[in-house]
Amino acid sequence: MLFSAATVLSFSSIVAASPLMSRNPASSALHALSKRNPWNLDPALSTELRDAFTTGLRDAISIAAAVLDPTNGIDNRAKNNQYMLAYFGTDDDATYGNVTTIFQNLVGTNSDGTGSYIPSTVTVYDEDWVIPPPGKGPGGGGDGMTRACDLTSNGLTLTAYTATRADKGTKWGMHFCPKWTQRVTDGYSLSRITANGCDALKDTTVMDTTLMNRQNYAFGILHEFFHVREVAWDVTKKTTKDYAYGAWNVLQLALGQIKKPSGATAEPLENADTFAWYAMHLYLNANCGGKTFDKATSVDNGIGPDGDPTGDPTQYTSDDEDLQYGPGQFCEGLSPGGGGTCIDIPEGCYIIKPVDNEVPTPVCGDQ
Repeated sequence: MLFSAATVLSFSSIVAASPLMSRNPASSALHALSKRNPWNLDPALSTELRDAFTTGLRDAISIAAAVLDPTNGIDNRAKNNQYMLAYFGTDDDATYGNVTTIFQNLVGTNSDGTGSYIPSTVTVYDEDWVIPPPGKGPGGGGDGMTRACDLTSNGLTLTAYTATRADKGTKWGMHFCPKWTQRVTDGYSLSRITANGCDALKDTTVMDTTLMNRQNYAFGILHEFFHVREVAWDVTKKTTKDYAYGAWNVLQLALGQIKKPSGATAEPLENADTFAWYAMHLYLNANCGGKTFDKATSVDNGIGPDGDPTGDPTQYTSDDEDLQYGPGQFCEGLSPGGGGTCIDIPEGCYIIKPVDNEVPTPVCGDQ
């Protein structure tokens, strides 16, 4: 889940994957930065969770890298055209190019199995730090007192969230709720699914939310990375939101059946779970001993009784702009390198978060 404002939303022996070279020279140059940590883990996290995040990141990048595989991935249109149509609603050259660029941004050269530079900009926090104000947060259920992971919407709770965190001086933070950490405790790793030719999936022929997401903790990590602004911004000029979750619901979004809060039709390139399910589909087709899976065939393959909240989990943002509400400060990107200057955002005001080193002007009242 994405909380942008103060904001957010929402497996594991390492599955070997050949390093993939980015086919975008500009992207390659950007990603060829000095060696960095794959991503930043809060020292307060337990050893079990730190290990899970380390292997889970590698697994998540392996799933994403399947899209760029030269034999079985997006470039093999004869094999994968049906999936492009199913998940993104069109198979034209522009969509192929946009989807490729977004996955290249996340995967990079994958020289060490942990993707591009983007994971190094993210910190996973042990603390559930977001407290949505009244009417905000998942399902509009915030009350200004309850932390995000404790909120309930239609009987459901969050799995994870991604948010900017200026108070820690970090650009992006993630927190994974008890629902997700239980999957670690239960041993729901990607390797568990793919062992022995994906024997764990022997009883299904279609993509299934319970078997491939809730029993695979790397999927949640992959989903959250598609909320990190830099992954899709150069294509969409937006941060991806959560308009649809689950193997079935993302297909309905591609058919134009899912609406934004404004009433406009949600687009697949704006929806984080669309990318995660597309990648998971291609990954399993290439790593299950020759078995291929059909698209989800009904809502029974979708959210189910233990899914993530539906409704509007992105109420901290407008449909087309990333907003940050006061009272508070915004410090990101206000000097070369970012973070050297802060501005105050008064209560009742907001700013449109800038892309470059610009100083935003608070908007208050009826402005």
